[in-house]
Amino acid sequence: MLSKSTSVNLLSGNIHSSFRQLALPLAFSFLLYQMNGIVDKYWISFLGDKEIAAIGVSEQMRLMVFTLGIGFAIGTGVVVARRIGEGKHEEANHTANQAIVTMFFYAIAICLLFYFNMRNLLDLFGFTGEIQDYSVNYLKGILWGIPFNFLIFQTNAIIRSTGNTKYAMIIISLTILINAVLSPLLIFDFIFEGGLGAFGAGIATSIAQISGLMISIILISKGYTNLNFKFKGFKLDLSLIKRITLRGIPSTLQYLSLFFNRMGMFVVANMIGVETVTSYTLGLSFDLFVFMPIFGAGVAMEIIAGQNRGANKIDRIFKYFYSGLLQVSVIIIPMVVGAYFYSDLFSKIFTNDPNIILQTSEYIAITSLSYIFFGIGIFCTRVVSGAGDTWMSFIMYSSVLFIIQLPLSYILVKYYDFGFAGVYWGVFISYVLFAIIGLILLYSKRWLRIKL
Repeated sequence: MLSKSTSVNLLSGNIHSSFRQLALPLAFSFLLYQMNGIVDKYWISFLGDKEIAAIGVSEQMRLMVFTLGIGFAIGTGVVVARRIGEGKHEEANHTANQAIVTMFFYAIAICLLFYFNMRNLLDLFGFTGEIQDYSVNYLKGILWGIPFNFLIFQTNAIIRSTGNTKYAMIIISLTILINAVLSPLLIFDFIFEGGLGAFGAGIATSIAQISGLMISIILISKGYTNLNFKFKGFKLDLSLIKRITLRGIPSTLQYLSLFFNRMGMFVVANMIGVETVTSYTLGLSFDLFVFMPIFGAGVAMEIIAGQNRGANKIDRIFKYFYSGLLQVSVIIIPMVVGAYFYSDLFSKIFTNDPNIILQTSEYIAITSLSYIFFGIGIFCTRVVSGAGDTWMSFIMYSSVLFIIQLPLSYILVKYYDFGFAGVYWGVFISYVLFAIIGLILLYSKRWLRIKL
């Protein structure tokens, strides 16, 4: 039964145990979030391999929409965490109220803009014909839930910044369960004659997001979170919104760079053929499944860095960094071993095509060797952004994606005839360099100069 729990003590609690208390619910939440896409891919796989490829493309388009709001949410979380560390709880509440109202109107505007331009965007990246049609069907269904998803993410980001991560885990768990139940009912002909196909998968996800926001509102109103949202007599604080926006712009750009990188990688895969697009979709899904605990622990590091930077406890930030890497490695290393030796089992869940199974297995086997390096890079960027230097975090991450990963993969495929191997070797090399660059910038300590 859900209880009205308090935040984790990040300023004076035990380093190892407080990291686990904060990071485990986050890691589980991110893992569950990725399950949404895997659930959709599993049921869509019964329709065909082209439909799987379309879902992979659609997810990247959805990422693009989401990134336009995610930066504002992250910027809000950074400011709230700093205020909490400084002991200014009323200012933290005020920041939260302003951010939620702003996000509501912003999300609606973004979704309307995307709805009327999605085919143009797919054309821009060279996805036409059946893949475009299937992608549009899925996107039309999923767009209904994106404004609600924005608000869930904004609320979760704020509450996580106080040290309460169980709340987000509960909301995401419920939305995953709803989506898992509704997806097959709407994709196939259980409710509608002939079924709704990819559109049904999108609608199921939207219903889950709407339900998740309703549950979130109930939990907030009942006092199950660590912030008090008050909207009576609300007046927009433009100066605060400006500060949050400026702090969030680099995060938005960082996620947009991820989107353009992923779409670029899909374009590179499409140069080889539809089978390769499907293989990359499945391989990327496995990557993201393993990355979710890393992302969750990374967000924990961001909150830790924000609060301890506000309290001027820099030594604790580095102690958390070492402890976090050690604890995450204990989880990731067995996953790497399993991925390397049994990579074919994952691809066989979604397809019987031997070429796709082979390509996907090779991708997973090679990229899995870089997961630890990716984790180090993520931890470094999260410490830097949590301390307030979101621009440096953006530069670190985007440089790896655009200066190394995408060009290298393109060159290996286009000019050295690596085939699909060019894609996964490009990913592997870029993540190794990500760790090296991240550590150099982390230990430079330039991020300590940033004031909020």
